Amino acid sequence: MLPATASWWLDHYEGFRAHLERFPCLQLAFDALAADGTAPAVLNAANEVAVAAFLDGRIRFTDIHAACADTLAAVPVAAIGALDDAMDADRQARRVAAAWIAARAGQGTVPA
Repeated sequence: MLPATASWWLDHYEGFRAHLERFPCLQLAFDALAADGTAPAVLNAANEVAVAAFLDGRIRFTDIHAACADTLAAVPVAAIGALDDAMDADRQARRVAAAWIAARAGQGTVPA
């Protein structure tokens, strides 16, 4: 079930066609909303880590999507029964995203 804000958006922008090829992270956001549970928290955490790495010059802008997608795939989605569930998912996602970035540093995907 989508959160009320997502439902409102879909109801009011039904005819809106996003350029998902041009903005692939938007598809990740839709997927995280559909997955429910901790998925949006995982995506948010991964995105914050990836954007910080981009701003620090450790990854390219185009690596942000891959870091987020791979983090979403690696961190299991769980139901949120309490705030601690979301916080745990956030911490796990930050670790996974940071490891993703660190692993790419030696593979030439990060600018010198």
